[in-house]
Amino acid sequence: MKTKIPIILFGREYWNKIINFEYLADLGLIADENLNLFQYADSASEAWEIIKSSNIPN
Repeated sequence: MKTKIPIILFGREYWNKIINFEYLADLGLIADENLNLFQYADSASEAWEIIKSSNIPN
């Protein structure tokens, strides 16, 4: 079984201006089911919460 790990992008406002992930999925460049791998964090503590809740095996 493959483990999916989140891709954490710091600065939601910045990344929303730079890359439109939904559009890339519409073009078929990213699978729709993989869009949830991209997550945004605006602080280290927010990123840590994403990591803790991602169910990555130790």
